Amino acid sequence: MRAGKDPVVEAEKTEQAAIAAAGATFKAIAEEWMADELPGWSAAHASRFRFLLEKDLYPTIGRLPIADIDILDVHKAYSVVALLRIACSAYARIGYHSAIIGD
Repeated sequence: MRAGKDPVVEAEKTEQAAIAAAGATFKAIAEEWMADELPGWSAAHASRFRFLLEKDLYPTIGRLPIADIDILDVHKAYSVVALLRIACSAYARIGYHSAIIGD
């Protein structure tokens, strides 16, 4: 450590600055990462992950610069969709139950 700086932390800062300077969006980085990961994934896992990105995250944070996104942005984007899925599932179950009991 020179001058009290951690080289690992400094390398991370440099990498983050380069990403920010390139204007990389969440979608661009996610697509690049997914392409690297795909060879190790099953087709079903890849399909589920692609669905999550395209339906849940890209519409809300896909165009944002990756350097500007924090965990709260991701949490908000995913939480709204998760709540909608729960509500739709509950509605479907209630409808199914009503059909069975004849209400």
